Parts: sequence; C-alpha cells; structure tokens
Amino acid sequence: MQGRHADALAGCERALAHPAAAADPRLVAEAKLASGTALRVAERYGEAVARYDEAAALFLRAGAVAATGKAKNNAAICYFLSGDLGRAADTWQDALGVAERSAELGEQTILLNNVGYMHLERGAYARAADVLADGLELATRTGDSRVAVALQGNLGAALTGLGRYDEARRAYREALAGARALDSQGEIVEFKRRVAELELAAGDLVEAERQAVATLVEAERLSLRAERVHLHRVLALAAARRKQPSRASREILAAEALLAASDTGDASRVELARAEVELANDRLDEAQRHAEAARAAFDRQQAFALAEEAQALGARVARVIARRAAASGAAGQGDLLARAVDELAQPLEEVRAAEIALDLALAASGAERGIVYVAPTPLHDELRVTLLTDSGAHWAGRVDRYSHTLAQRVFTKDESVCLHNVDADDAIASAASIVDMRLRSVMAVPLRFDGQPRGLLYLDSRHLVGPGFAESLPTVERIAKLLTGALERARLQLLLKSQQETMSILAHEMRSPMTAILGFAELASLRLPDHAAHVDELINVASKEGQRMVRLINDALQLGRAWRFSLHEETVAPGKLLLRAAETASPKARKLDVAVACVVEEGVRDVLVDAERVQQVLGNIIENALRYSPSATTITLRARPEPFQGVVGERHAVRFEVEDQGPGVSATDAAAIFTKFSRGSAPRGEGSGLGLNIAQAIVQAHGGRIWVESPAGARFCFTLPVAAEPS
Repeated sequence: MQGRHADALAGCERALAHPAAAADPRLVAEAKLASGTALRVAERYGEAVARYDEAAALFLRAGAVAATGKAKNNAAICYFLSGDLGRAADTWQDALGVAERSAELGEQTILLNNVGYMHLERGAYARAADVLADGLELATRTGDSRVAVALQGNLGAALTGLGRYDEARRAYREALAGARALDSQGEIVEFKRRVAELELAAGDLVEAERQAVATLVEAERLSLRAERVHLHRVLALAAARRKQPSRASREILAAEALLAASDTGDASRVELARAEVELANDRLDEAQRHAEAARAAFDRQQAFALAEEAQALGARVARVIARRAAASGAAGQGDLLARAVDELAQPLEEVRAAEIALDLALAASGAERGIVYVAPTPLHDELRVTLLTDSGAHWAGRVDRYSHTLAQRVFTKDESVCLHNVDADDAIASAASIVDMRLRSVMAVPLRFDGQPRGLLYLDSRHLVGPGFAESLPTVERIAKLLTGALERARLQLLLKSQQETMSILAHEMRSPMTAILGFAELASLRLPDHAAHVDELINVASKEGQRMVRLINDALQLGRAWRFSLHEETVAPGKLLLRAAETASPKARKLDVAVACVVEEGVRDVLVDAERVQQVLGNIIENALRYSPSATTITLRARPEPFQGVVGERHAVRFEVEDQGPGVSATDAAAIFTKFSRGSAPRGEGSGLGLNIAQAIVQAHGGRIWVESPAGARFCFTLPVAAEPS
C-alpha cells in the first residue's frame, strides 16, 4: 500500500458509498478499518484513529469481538507513531482486554508484545520484562514462532535495562537464532544493534563499537534508517566515553541527519546522547540544554525512568560547572554553587528544595528576602515559599508579596531581570508594589518547566545591596536551574508513587467483583437442578459486580487521561456552564425527587476555560451531591465573582459552587476527599472514589483551586480565571 495510499483511500470511500454497505454494517466496519490503514500509511494519524474508532464501534455492535480488538490495535499503532506513548499504552491495554474476552490467543501474544514494548519504550523495565515473559510463554504454547522472536528480542532489551546482562545476552542469542530461521533480515539487524547497546550499558566500549560498526554495514545495505540512527547513537556514546570527542560529534551529527521529525522516541534518545557528546566536548551549556530537552521529552512520553536518566546527566553537568566556578574563586560564588549542586541533587520534598535554593541565592546576592513561586499543575498545588535573612525579619505581613510588575516582565519575556538600583528602570521604580514595600534592589529569575517559564526565584531588598548583587545573577540563575531539576524529581517521584498506589488500590477494589463473578460462573457451570432457584439472584449479583468493574476501569482510565490532558480554552458564560450541567443532571435528579437550581450573581464575567472539562468537573460534583441529597431537597449551582492569586499577582476569577442539603462533610473527610479512591467515612452509592480527584486535576490545570465547605449540607467550591482583565 506504500506509495498508493491515496488510491487505496479512494477505493475505501467508494466501498462505503456502495448501496450494499447500507445493508451490511460489518461491510462498513471493514471498509472503515481499511481506510484507517490507508490514512495511517499516509501519516494522517488523527484521521486514522477516528476511522479505527468508528470501525471498532461497528464491529462491537455486530458482535465481532476479535475484529474490535484488531481495530483498537491499529488505533494504538497510530498513537505510537505520532509519539503519544501514553494513549498508545492505554489503547493497546484495551485491545488486550478485548483479545482475552474473545479467546484469541494469537492476538493476545501480539498485544502482549506491544504492551511490553510500550513499557520498554517508557523505561519501565521490570514491568516490561513481566509482560514480555507472559507473552513468550503464550507464544511458545501456541507455536507462534514469529511473535516469539519479537518477544524474545524485546525481553533482551528489558533485561538490559535491569542490568541483568548475562540473561539479556541469552535472550538475544535465542532471538537471533529465531530471526535467522525465519530469514527476517530487519529483525537480525535490530537484535544485533541491541546487543551493541547491551555492551555499551555493560561498559565494554570496544565490543559495543565493534558490534555497532559491523551492524551498521548491514543496516545501510538494507536501507534501515531507524537502525542506522540508533547505531550512530551507540557509536557516539562509545566514543564520548572513550574520550574521543571529535569522533563522538561526527557520529551524533550522522544520527541527527538521519532522524525524521516524526520519530519522537528516537529523537529523545538522540537528544540525550547529544547531551553526553557535548559534555565530552566540554560544551557545558549545550550539554545542559540538551539534557533538559531530553528530560522534558521523556516526561511528555511518560518515560519516567529515562527522564530520571536525563535528569542525572543534567546534574552531572551542573557539578562540572560548579567545580569550574569554585576553581575560579570568584567571590565565593563557586563554593555556593558547588553546595547547591550537592544539596539539590539529593531526594528532597518541594518545600525543602525551595528553602535550600533560597538560602543559597540570598547568600550569593546579599538580598534580604527570597521567594519561590511555581504555578499549579494538573497534579500539584502551587508552591510558594518565602525566606528572610536576619536583617529582613521584620517584613511583617508582607513576606509572601513580590513585585508583580517585575514578575510580569519575567514571564512575558522569559528572561531574568536584575536591578541593583530600581531607579535605573522607571517602569519598575514606579510600580505600586515597589513603592509600597520601599524596595531598592530586586532580582527575578524564571523557573522553566517543559521549556516554559512557570515559576520565579525572586530576591529583593529595601536597602541598596553592594555591587556584588548584579554580579551574582549567573550564580542565581544556575541555582534556579538546579532548583527546577530538584522540583521535577520531587514531582516525578510523587507521580510514580501516585500511579503505583492507584494500581494497587484498583487491583484490590477489583478483586471483590471478580470473586463474585467467577463464583457465579463456577456454580453455573455445575448445572445442578437444586441451584435453579438461585440463578436469577446470582445473575443479578454478577451483573452488578460486572458493572462495578466497568465503572472502576472507566474511572481509572479517565484519571490517567486527567494526568496528561491538554486544555482547549474558549470564552464561555458561567451561566451557560451551569445550565448545561443542570440539564444533564435533571433526569436522574427527578427520579430522586431532587431539584437543581442555578444562580448567577451580579458582576460575574465570562471565563476562559475548556468547557468540556468544566462540565466534567460540575458533573462529578453534582453526581456526588445527588448521592447524599434527601428527597424533596434542592441542589444549588451558583457562580459569583471572586479575586484569586494568579501567576503574577491578583487576578479576577469566578467562583463556582455546588451546594446540597445532605448530611455535610466532616472535617476528617474534607481533608482527604480529593484524594484517589476516597469515599468518606459514610459512603453511599457505588462510586469509585475517583471523581473528585479528577475534578481537582482539571481545576488546577486551569490555574484555579477547589475545596469543600460544610455550613449545613456540603458546598463544593472551585475557581476559574475570567477571560480578560478588567479595562
């Protein structure tokens, strides 16, 4: 189909328009599946996914479970090729579930290989090894030698990542033997390249180079561009570690020249290799820049182990920079920077990392006060830490305030501002906060996350600091970079812990319905006459437990997407959001004899939000309110104006409220109600305990906050930013 995808797509469209298609949904599904493949070959991945999803829905309605799984598998391939590894992993996991239900053992082995490969790509080597071992066992049982070869090769890579080099070598020997038996030239080259990567990881640089050079000849003969990229990357790293910087540069340039923009995973690894090559060439700033870019890319792919590897390389570069600065003896700045590298490289909580950075920045600059501010994310509340020197201990009531004019300039221009004397800049000198706090020397450095300024390291003094204040800016900027790395590591560890806890709790929660369903199935299989009276009751129990499992799985998937969604913001009237939420909730509310009322207070302005996401927040909160509302009561949805503290100073917001007349929320429950799987001390209904956690992630992504009050019933409140500042 390569090179003729346009003709193939046109043929699929003609098939869909054929009169026979209207009478045969299965034929339509097959045509949509084929057109999805044509779009995928044309690299129109978004359109291809839409076609595959339509095909899957049609196959499912037709009862073609196996074909449904194949459509999902193809959709996952599109996500993978477009670089969205998170959604690829989710979709392949869905497809695996379908294959298990249809008892398609051959499809299961393919999907186990795909899921294992996704874990491998994201650096989750232990999980990859487990999944691939399961797949290999199934492939051996079914006699599927072709898939077994792929599984064996991927298992070798997982074992390499775990440092189990001897086991990895055995896996590769078996994989190569199988590939040769199948005369699969592409796989032979791939496995040989992976052996070179194994030797590189094991520290045998000469053998890694020998393997890579020999394999590169075969890859060039077969025109295997992706393999050539990786082989040049291996050669670059081997040269860098053998102290051959010029050769390392040549090899990494060759890899970059071959690299296609669409190969996201390849690009990230080449970026990381480039950082190591720049370090070998003593270009430290470039090394740090490439390490940070690689870490950001791995974070986006949720390749957390690889992100940590990039982070570690960045810290290594920072230590070299610190040692150089210390050796220069520039007014003690090098010593401070060396301390920053050592202390901020340790595992730290966010607040402690901010305190260490501020303490060192104050010492470097001579300022009286320092503030670290980081805007909220979908996973984390905002971070705001203030530190004072002894001379600034009487900043009563103002320790958390800073110059918003200065901060705005830093965020807008994405560059540091340093004024030894504010009088040198009329705009800053006349700013209300500067005048009000009588500031004389100010400095603000951006904290960049994913290449964007999302925080500040801010220093100021009400007295003119000595001339070393301006000279300290490079040191403070280095400290800011180290702080960003420490915060990223802290947040990454929290995310990993959160995901592990989620999977553990989810497995525990699903054990009960699984036991009930399997128990019923076992009893039903006996077909005993004296059990006939209980069959209806058992079917009812099994149905309810099955529905509970579906809810748990759907909520868990929704939560996973909440961890990595992007916002599609538009200007919306709050009243419109409330009315739509009320209309959606009305059918269920009427059944429960509960009224839903909307109130929009005077002065409420339009908000700049992702309307669908906000509906999700309101829906989750209203669903919770309906569970606890007595009959003949009212749930009130309200919007009112409210200021809030944004990235740079006070901004206007709209406060949304959902208030019920139920039993309210205890102080103990209120403290934990937004955590995953929390259902309170007196749960009602069959919720999963994930809805409010998802709502919190969405609100925080908008830069707002969410909380619960209990004046009589329960009142859930959250804020969202208005569309524009008042004129």
